[in-house]
Amino acid sequence: MTTTTTEVLQLETAGFGDSLDERIFFTGPPSTAEPARLARRKAREAAARLLRTFVAGGLESEAHCERVAAWSRRLARELELPWDRVLDIELGALVHDIGYIGLPDLDFQKNEPFTPIELFELRRHPEIGVGILRQIPLLQRAIPLVESHHERFDGTGYPHATAGTDIPIDGRIFQLVDTYEALTAGSPRRPPMSDADARAELAARVGAQLDPAVHAAFERIDPTEWHDVAIWLNVG
Repeated sequence: MTTTTTEVLQLETAGFGDSLDERIFFTGPPSTAEPARLARRKAREAAARLLRTFVAGGLESEAHCERVAAWSRRLARELELPWDRVLDIELGALVHDIGYIGLPDLDFQKNEPFTPIELFELRRHPEIGVGILRQIPLLQRAIPLVESHHERFDGTGYPHATAGTDIPIDGRIFQLVDTYEALTAGSPRRPPMSDADARAELAARVGAQLDPAVHAAFERIDPTEWHDVAIWLNVG
């Protein structure tokens, strides 16, 4: 009998309650379920508190952060990462742009392109985010993704111009997820793409912006399931 996406999600979120903050996966062995559940809940609650502060400042939408967290988690699972690394990636994706808090003079809502000076300031946000997370013990495991989420596979990203598999897997996963989100959500200057067109665009960026292995894992996930993960969280 085939298990549907919804049934899988119901099984994996069992025991965590029905609220948005509790819809979190446990992917470890049964013997570690209780301590892992507690640790995960505490970390997730800390991320949710930080996210609410971030969203309240008008710097990002909760829907976007929850969606990229859900997709990053699903892609990490497709890559068969250990459960604790899946958690790291989920937490990092939730608070990926927290460094924007440290850039109060930038207007993130404006329709015009950023000036060179504004771009210079903008590119400081991963390191600012790392500085914030270092002060929150429960969220220090989110640091690799926050620090590396704008690195590109060909080494032309920022803040460190890291290349290839020297980029933490956290950042390589998020680079694909966030790009897909940007393409399908659109912007004031560009209409949203269909899923098929976005996937074609992702394929064109493999080896330059995107890790081929991460992209191959993304392609193994049925597009319907990709959509259903966000719908399950009521943010799609």
